[in-house]
Amino acid sequence: MGRTSKYATETERLAARKAQKAQYRATPRAKELRSEQNRRAYERHHPFKYTMRLPDTPKFVLKLAALPLPLDSTVFKAHLTRTEPFSSEYAVWDNPPPYHVSPLLLSGGLDDTINALHGHRTRLQFETEKARIKSYHQEAHQEVWMEVHQSLFRLICESKTLKKSLRGFKPSALDHQMGCHLLQWKARCIVALTEDWKALSEDTVGIIMVHKKRWHGTGLAD
Repeated sequence: MGRTSKYATETERLAARKAQKAQYRATPRAKELRSEQNRRAYERHHPFKYTMRLPDTPKFVLKLAALPLPLDSTVFKAHLTRTEPFSSEYAVWDNPPPYHVSPLLLSGGLDDTINALHGHRTRLQFETEKARIKSYHQEAHQEVWMEVHQSLFRLICESKTLKKSLRGFKPSALDHQMGCHLLQWKARCIVALTEDWKALSEDTVGIIMVHKKRWHGTGLAD
């Protein structure tokens, strides 16, 4: 004997199937999928417009960002290419002055400390930008663009505050020298983010080419 049909008529079968679909559409998973489908469809028909205004870049930022990196320094090269985590003791230099550090931290000399920080921070910037481009490839265009916009405003605000605070230290003081180095790094990040912003308004190829040009010859992107 064959299986007995659950439904007496075709009308009953169609009505039951319709009810099952309605029940599924009410589940959290179905709502999530439908929301994602709607978002993608909207983005296809309404391309994202980069209409928010770029913040003005202060002149002192442009001047600091143009300062050359110590590319010939062996200390710089060593920290630029190292894969081990940077010593946590050096994290003190990521904050504005004043600095209260052990003399042992400067045992190699101030120049070597600065060159080591140059190498570490340059690599950190490279890794951050590489992650940003990866996100862009994953179609998170609006999120990447907003991240760049927010980072620009934050860094410019921090740079202005840091520059003002450095007036309270003698130019020969450790606090002033290391604070200026921190300011220089923030300036380089601001200029790089501004270039990325402009590239994002074009296409994926635009930001990739900017990234390759920026890191060409450093040994990181080669």
